[in-house]
Amino acid sequence: MDEADFLLSFRCLPPSNQNEWLNLKGFVDSYNSTHHTNYILKSFPENDNRTSPEPEVLLCDGDAKMVIERKVFAFPPSHIREHQLWHQFNNIFLEKVVDTFSDSLYILEIKDVDMPASKKEIIKLADEIASAVIEHEYEIKNAQGIYSDDLVPWSFFELSEMDREDSPIDFGVGIRLKTSSYFYDSHQLGNAMPIIKG
Repeated sequence: MDEADFLLSFRCLPPSNQNEWLNLKGFVDSYNSTHHTNYILKSFPENDNRTSPEPEVLLCDGDAKMVIERKVFAFPPSHIREHQLWHQFNNIFLEKVVDTFSDSLYILEIKDVDMPASKKEIIKLADEIASAVIEHEYEIKNAQGIYSDDLVPWSFFELSEMDREDSPIDFGVGIRLKTSSYFYDSHQLGNAMPIIKG
């Protein structure tokens, strides 16, 4: 093969590389569509030979062969750690609030630029926000929602019917990270929903 195609994909890291095909199949489908080829999975050289470095997958299209070596890189260097902290935040928060808020579709919007950078602080923040949300269940379900303008500003509210059109789920809790330019300030939110002080 004379050419190299690169697909830059910004997504969550797989939990392990036990089955690389799940992470690469979308790329191969896209490659086949773009180049009018029909590459299919032949083998997993990396799993077949653990004594020397091997590519993740071997693909064949008739007599033509192609291997894929998948690499993970991130910039800035702290991105992967910060992303993992976000997953911890999500898991802790959702575990605590999902039973209370399963009657409709709710969203936690949180400003990401001020997030703590340590696991201990992320756990504490997720616990604090979850506790405040559960404590103010009545205001959330009977008003426009709640918000806090503490060190890490956030709001929690029921998603409007109009905003649900693009949602993949009808019930549950979602989390949106908002950058400064897309996060409402306390004056704008204060006119729409009650403020919660930490």
